[in-house]
Amino acid sequence: METYTALSRREPGQSRNVSFGRQYNLLTRRMYTQAVRVPVAFAALVIMAFFQGILQAEIFGSVGEGEYNTDLGNNSQITGNFLGLSFLVCSDQFITCSFAQVLQIPIARPIFIREVSNGMYSTSAYYLSMVTATLTLFILYPIVVTLTSFFFFRFDDSTFGAMLDWMMVLVLTATAGGFWGFTFGTFMKNEVTATQLNMLFLIMFSFGAGFYANTGEDQNLAVRIISYISPMRYSTELLMTRVLAGKPGSDEVLDLLGFTWGSFACVNLLLGFIFGCFIIGWVTLLWKTRNY
Repeated sequence: METYTALSRREPGQSRNVSFGRQYNLLTRRMYTQAVRVPVAFAALVIMAFFQGILQAEIFGSVGEGEYNTDLGNNSQITGNFLGLSFLVCSDQFITCSFAQVLQIPIARPIFIREVSNGMYSTSAYYLSMVTATLTLFILYPIVVTLTSFFFFRFDDSTFGAMLDWMMVLVLTATAGGFWGFTFGTFMKNEVTATQLNMLFLIMFSFGAGFYANTGEDQNLAVRIISYISPMRYSTELLMTRVLAGKPGSDEVLDLLGFTWGSFACVNLLLGFIFGCFIIGWVTLLWKTRNY
């Protein structure tokens, strides 16, 4: 079987003379190099995360000190604050990372199509290297946000372990948002269309998160269906569970809000969402480059 050089167009029956591992390694290094060459973008990510963390700390500072009592007005206010914090934090992670990734493929498409059609590398190597490079950079966002905000909330459990637990929920949410945006971008050829349609889906996910409408069993069918597929709903319950940890009546509050799936189910649903987006994006890109 004949091989071909990196700049020759691949013909049926030909194979690359560069291993998949080397393709992946070189492409990943190239993407990291491109990121380093634009330090302003990296600095903007860190500054934005720092700003969001400080903003959340300022809005919800000492929110964890709220205690339930026999005053219904007080209890309603506290629950609203807790739910607002949980929704704001998870939606910030998901939406920010989604928009950061959704344009990756549409913007790079002309160069990507030219290089793949010339046989410089495989579609799978490109996809995996871009996922690796972008997500390992954007993972800084939830980490910085957590470090600059968590201890200001003054939860009943504000230990270092509790902070790491909170951070892991944010990391999972940001990863889900990043994979969603990246996968959604594989379907799009135009940046404007990708942005507008992504916003439409994000609004839908927000409606199912339990903030705008209760997600309990007594709600209408539309809300319940959206809540089943909304990653923001999984994250909101995870964060709400941690906010209420150790507070009297926490189980009753979670039942009232419809957050009854449990942390184990929500974590696995988030992981399933991430894995599903990863596979769908990969298959979609392979299908769109099947003739190259």
